Amino acid sequence: MTVRVRALCLLVAHMLLAARALVAADNALTDSSEAAEELKALRDQTIVRSGVWIDTEWDQFDGGAEKAKWTLAGLWGWHVRERQDAGLRLKLPFVYNRSDASSGQQDTGGVGDIEIGAGTAFLLNDKWRTAAGVELHADTASNPALGDSMWRLKPAWGVAHDFTKWLTVTFNAEYNYSIAEEHNAPPQRYGELSLPATFILPYDWALSP
Repeated sequence: MTVRVRALCLLVAHMLLAARALVAADNALTDSSEAAEELKALRDQTIVRSGVWIDTEWDQFDGGAEKAKWTLAGLWGWHVRERQDAGLRLKLPFVYNRSDASSGQQDTGGVGDIEIGAGTAFLLNDKWRTAAGVELHADTASNPALGDSMWRLKPAWGVAHDFTKWLTVTFNAEYNYSIAEEHNAPPQRYGELSLPATFILPYDWALSP
């Protein structure tokens, strides 16, 4: 009887030691996972987020003519060093032009002018960010009516400030200038200034007027 009790005690003791080892191993794995996540957060991009999206634009002109454009865009961002990211962006537009009845022209649809951009962004502190880059607007439209008939460069710079957790205001400055024109298109030189505000909404939604 004593031998059986002793054996039972030893079995319980081994089980308790095994359970304690499992708990310690689980805690070690948890700590290791947290450390890996922290290291990944340091290496991953924090300003330039990779992604794919579709933009839709619709315009109506005097006389009843209409233009619809769907742009498939992709952004690839990567971490350069602490507080700096870089990115490449590609925009592939699909355009449909509906002519007015008085012009006598046929409706036209196809691929528009492709745009390729590259830039870098810096995290100044926990509330300020700035970025600069250049974009190439290529004359790649399948029909001259669907594009601008020119090659154009667009250097740009912007700075953003997080006023609160749900409000960010950005100042953007862009300069467009053509480097080659086709189909007798006039040269272009113009600047653009914008001040959009981004309101962060629940469930991963945002609004930018």
